[in-house]
Amino acid sequence: MTSSVLLSVSREDSSLLCTIASDITLIHPTIRLSEEFVHQHGASDTSKIFLVLRELLSNAIVHGNRNNLCQTVTCRIEHIGGRLFRITVEDKGEGFAYASLDTSFPDDPRTVTKRGYILISHLCMALEFNERGNRVTALVEGCDNGAQPVPCALRLATSGGGRATANPALRKLTNSICRVCR
Repeated sequence: MTSSVLLSVSREDSSLLCTIASDITLIHPTIRLSEEFVHQHGASDTSKIFLVLRELLSNAIVHGNRNNLCQTVTCRIEHIGGRLFRITVEDKGEGFAYASLDTSFPDDPRTVTKRGYILISHLCMALEFNERGNRVTALVEGCDNGAQPVPCALRLATSGGGRATANPALRKLTNSICRVCR
């Protein structure tokens, strides 16, 4: 038996709410539906927003709901002013011990696992979990139409309370996936 909801969308002036079944193939359509909303709020380069959204949805479906098609994931994107967007993703899973989450970059940049929260934590201005660990809220800065974005490598070098990120492999990886830097 599958969820009766495959993809449901509701929109208000400053927010978009999507509910999707825990089917990884629904991530792309959810992002496509979100694009119009984000662009209407003045963000022309949305690569960081959608990279964060894609990783959060993937984690919720695969790790939270364990690909259980009977469970849903909810996603809310809110424009909170200027270039700022808040993305909240919640799954029906048991949650996880987010306090022990290691977001440091691995010694081997070819590491395939555990990349999601590493990227998310470096692309977001803030990241917050509920107590259970099944809902995450990310504050992401998009680019306004005509605004000159700060390259991700520079942003990474000054993130985390001013601590420098000296790992050139992280900068290279981030620059290669983030159009903001191009």
